[in-house]
Parts: sequence; C-alpha cells; structure tokens
Amino acid sequence: MTDFQKIVKPTLLLKGKACFAQIHDATIIVSDIPKWTNELVLEYLNGMTKVGGGVSVPASVAVFLGDSFDAGQRKLSAEWIAENGFEPAKRITMISDSLLIRGSLTAYSWLTKTEAKAFAMKDHKAMCDWITRGQIATAAQVHDALSTSFHLLGKKLP
Repeated sequence: MTDFQKIVKPTLLLKGKACFAQIHDATIIVSDIPKWTNELVLEYLNGMTKVGGGVSVPASVAVFLGDSFDAGQRKLSAEWIAENGFEPAKRITMISDSLLIRGSLTAYSWLTKTEAKAFAMKDHKAMCDWITRGQIATAAQVHDALSTSFHLLGKKLP
C-alpha cells in the first residue's frame, strides 16, 4: 500500500477538541480550540503525525471553529514541519466565515506561492470539489470525512 492509498477515519485529538482525517492524498483537520497556545499547537502536530503515520500529502483542509493560529503559531507550525522532514501541502484550503481569516489565507498564498483558497462555511461542498481537483481523494470522500469530523466535535455542517 502506498502512502496515498491510506485512509485514516476522522479521529479525535486534544481531548476531543480537534479532529484529524486522511483520505488518500488529502488531510482534513478541524478544531474547536477556544485559545491556541504554542504547547497546544505542538501537541496537535505531534498527534496528527502519530495518527496519520507521518505522511506528507499534497492537499490539506483546515477548519478552525474556535481560535485560529496567530502569526507566531503559524511560524512555529511551519518550522516544525520543516524540522520533522515533512513537505508542506501544495494545495491548501480553509473554511471560515471570517473575512479576515479568508483574506489572510489569500495573502499567505501570494507570499508562499502555494495554491490556496478560502471558502465560507456555507460553501463547504465547493471547497471539497476544489481541494480534490487532480487528487486521488474524491469530493464525496472529503465531504464525508469533514461531516464526520464536525459530528465528532458535536457540531453540524451548515
């Protein structure tokens, strides 16, 4: 089995406040953390690595239902990824109803030359179509993992 044939069903992390899933060549992370700390960021990264088996995938979905990483935590995360030998995802997306968060992802994509696009929460199906373009994972599989992740966190997709 290659790394991209792997499926990790949505799994709770951080005492039930975050979820991780891998569908072939796409990861889905959903969190409902009221306030991120550097320690929580590192615990989350290590937890995802343990559950996911340390595989770098080309596509990643991130949903922050509570707080999102600040600039220092994004830097910490990027450094951790590099130090641990992971390749950053080439295509990333976020779902957020915050125009500020969506705008920051656009700016990030310009700076890093990463293919990135943010979607409003109501557009989660369009996000699934976009993130799986050219991937092994299908939009239906990613949507199912996203929906299950929300359910595990006691939330519902709009």
